[in-house]
Amino acid sequence: MTEKEALNKIWVEIKNLTHVRLCALDEETLIYKQINISKNDKEMIVYDNTTDMYKPLTSEQIIELASVGAKAYCITIKKRSLLRKLQNERKRYHVESIKRNLDKAERHFKRALKCVEQLRNLKLNSQ
Repeated sequence: MTEKEALNKIWVEIKNLTHVRLCALDEETLIYKQINISKNDKEMIVYDNTTDMYKPLTSEQIIELASVGAKAYCITIKKRSLLRKLQNERKRYHVESIKRNLDKAERHFKRALKCVEQLRNLKLNSQ
């Protein structure tokens, strides 16, 4: 499957899903959970919006999204994002503990616990 075929398949699949939001400014932008797909005259771009900065998906990720499906891929993206956040919070916790800054260390520990809780809920809901 080529990237263009995968993009067209993704567009049709997401357009037919429930809970899809259309962008207010543009009729050619669909938002489904952690996936944002934009269509203009020349190309389609799929973004991962799990973080504050929208990150365009690579061609391998686009093909994976088309083969797995939007719902399953959203769960995968969320897991990756939460795991990355958990690793960062754990590292920051250790740094602040070494510096003897216990207030910040406790804050990072609580954030890490929140990430773990979200991962557990995600796992329970995806089964």
